[in-house]
Amino acid sequence: MGEDIKINEVQQVNDAAYITVLLEDGSLGKIPRNDLIELIRENMPESNSEQKGLASPVTPKHYNYYQVDCKLSDLTQNGYYYIDDKIYRKDAPEGLTNYNLVVFNNGFVIQLLHDWHHCYFIRDCWGEWSEWRQISLS
Repeated sequence: MGEDIKINEVQQVNDAAYITVLLEDGSLGKIPRNDLIELIRENMPESNSEQKGLASPVTPKHYNYYQVDCKLSDLTQNGYYYIDDKIYRKDAPEGLTNYNLVVFNNGFVIQLLHDWHHCYFIRDCWGEWSEWRQISLS
């Protein structure tokens, strides 16, 4: 039988495949790291994407696209994207500067764009992108 080790004598680590847990009957068990993460998610409904990944995998995420030359049609993950004016944006409506892009994707992608002049645009993709359509709120 192995030698007992005091808890303050165990090695400290930054990552592990399994985590030791105390079961209800007082015995020890081990749980895979990813299963523990899911248990934490289920029990932390107020978590968000800024809390080191504890939010639900389908929670919209916040992205900053500074000095990244990309097409807006490439941004299809659920999320909120802030896009600055330092880079020409391919396939954006004409004349926009800094803007926010909100993407909803459940197999059918919707992009909602809002610029700093309070102009709103929307488009969708079901295999092929539609044209941008401006939304009037008045």
